[in-house]
Amino acid sequence: MRRDAKQGYYSIPIYLEWDGGNDIDYINIWISTDTSSDTDDEEDKKEGNYFVIGENQSTPRGVYPNVLDYTVNFRNRRSTTAQDVTVRMELSEDDTKFPFEINDGNYDRTFARVQADETVSASYSMAIRKDSYTGYYPIKYTITFRLSSEGDLHTEEGTFYVHIVSKDKEDDLRDFDANDRTKARLIVDSYYTVPDEIYAGDEFELVLNMKNASTSVPASNILFNLESEKVSDSAVFTTETGSSSLVVNSLAQARALRYGRSL
Repeated sequence: MRRDAKQGYYSIPIYLEWDGGNDIDYINIWISTDTSSDTDDEEDKKEGNYFVIGENQSTPRGVYPNVLDYTVNFRNRRSTTAQDVTVRMELSEDDTKFPFEINDGNYDRTFARVQADETVSASYSMAIRKDSYTGYYPIKYTITFRLSSEGDLHTEEGTFYVHIVSKDKEDDLRDFDANDRTKARLIVDSYYTVPDEIYAGDEFELVLNMKNASTSVPASNILFNLESEKVSDSAVFTTETGSSSLVVNSLAQARALRYGRSL
């Protein structure tokens, strides 16, 4: 039945043929359209979403560089049939948000009808990105559907998680490339104490070798402020005299900073 057909009688031509002749006759048929009211739609909305995503499913797990084949279940939890259902996966160019290669032009999955309490499955075969990281990724879906052939288009959103095993995230220091940065990069290059062995209550000297890791960008007007860890709200180390801060006008190479006393 055509979607744009209006309610009423329609005359259908019937072609008749027999030996020695033929003729055309007509029969009338009645077509009814959905009579659901807007009030019914409003009542439906009060009951929450129509579709439950990922019911009775385990989290799909993929390992780079393999392809992850998985399905997502969508159950119509209501008593009304959903028509013209489209499940749309939300894509992203950001590999921290979306772990799959975008190889196809369209990842929509369509279903003509989903009956009450019926579950349909959307299948995917996704190549894992090289630059993906190990962890859980929320994959967002948008579902559009109608409640009748002439009804308004309804929209719902939901999330389904996948787990990817790929590379670990680098920390800031290991990920740093001096040649790619436009700012100075100050790090603790090394340290040692004088004497080597320290006992509680003894004075000692702590030498920190501070380094500008950038090979081309100098650092200037630097304030070093050293703060001790605390145990039971008491500092583990304190300075013997003076301040625990030091101002350095510039730092183009390693610079030693002395600080400390054991309690």
